[in-house]
Amino acid sequence: MIVIRALQNTGLTVGAILISLAGAEVALRLAGFPNFLLYDPMYEEAPPPITYVLKLNFTGLGRGGIPIRTNSSGMRADREFEQTPNPDVYRIALIGDSFTFGHRVVVENTYGAKLEHSLNGTGRGRSWEVLNFGISGYNAQRMVELFKKRVRHYKPKLVIFSIIHNTFSSGRSRMRFTSPGYITVPGATLSGWPRLQLVLRRFHVVSAAKLLLTDLSTLIDGMHSRARGPSKEGKYQGDKRREFVQGIKSACEEFEGRCVIAFIDLNQTLPSMKLVKGLALENGIEFWAMDRTGVMPPLSDIKLDYDYHPNVAGHTFIASNLYAHITRQ
Repeated sequence: MIVIRALQNTGLTVGAILISLAGAEVALRLAGFPNFLLYDPMYEEAPPPITYVLKLNFTGLGRGGIPIRTNSSGMRADREFEQTPNPDVYRIALIGDSFTFGHRVVVENTYGAKLEHSLNGTGRGRSWEVLNFGISGYNAQRMVELFKKRVRHYKPKLVIFSIIHNTFSSGRSRMRFTSPGYITVPGATLSGWPRLQLVLRRFHVVSAAKLLLTDLSTLIDGMHSRARGPSKEGKYQGDKRREFVQGIKSACEEFEGRCVIAFIDLNQTLPSMKLVKGLALENGIEFWAMDRTGVMPPLSDIKLDYDYHPNVAGHTFIASNLYAHITRQ
């Protein structure tokens, strides 16, 4: 009798859990929450070494349910830009990763939008445009390639390569989008446990739970770092820093505008900042740190509560420093 009652209680508990999960699944789908573990709907495949870009004319929800819209040029923007700007327009292009794209913030709160708003309020007799070419997960190599293949064709007068602490890690450079739209590691098989994982990933509720636990790119970065070990990881990132700076120098030699490297990380005391600054100066490239305003707020005030990305105050901080660098001329 006790065994039967225990089985009944277990059955009721399991049933309640399954009903709750089913309800959550239906709610997420009705709300339009995208399943990022199955595919990330805002991206599409691109030729290596870029491997992925933002879809053109995309409208949907990003992580955290934030509305995302791209224009016909694949920028995160709510308006279009002609390839050739008007003569009275000073055009700035931002190239970066999720910090620049605006992870979990609406487009008007990104530092690019705030920078454009501030510059157009200077009353300097010209119009300013800030084009946001930021794409989440982009590393140094992709930034340089994006500049050569897309950004330079929009004829900006100033290009800002916005970097952070993990710009030089391998990150998603080892990942690709396969034809069905699944995000997989090249060479992975879809049998046994991997196949079961793929089945589980079809459920939006699993995707939502996964996003709450960890960011996939951070996990992969950590795996590669541990596999290489401290000394190999340091050498790897050191080589990538040098390749990045030299790549910018080479790509910008025939570019009529200015190229700048801006270290926009929320932690401005990292050793990597000094290393990149030294390489930039060595190669004759401008380097900007986020200390132009003379005020460094506490990290807890300018980052999101649940991860390291900037919140609205963080984007304001970055925009104000870039504004100070630009207008000091």
